[in-house]
Amino acid sequence: KQLSEQQGLLVQLRARLDKLEAKVDTQAATIASQAAGIKQQDAKIARWTRSGKRQAAPFSKGKPKAEPEKPGRKPGDDYGMRPRRTHRST
Repeated sequence: KQLSEQQGLLVQLRARLDKLEAKVDTQAATIASQAAGIKQQDAKIARWTRSGKRQAAPFSKGKPKAEPEKPGRKPGDDYGMRPRRTHRST
């Protein structure tokens, strides 16, 4: 009787051990995939910090326009209302 009880207990323990080993395997796979994700995020952060320290030119506003307008005021009526001077008498 005692031998059969021990064999039954042994079968139960082996079944439990198999379940726990399967759980450990899935958790190890999850940890590995998360570690890979963390490594990718670290690489992104390193790229962003390096790019933040590097500038093409001071006060750069981006790419220049393909066809920029001529500088200065527009001649004639294109400028808008001209200011008028008024004579102040005291």
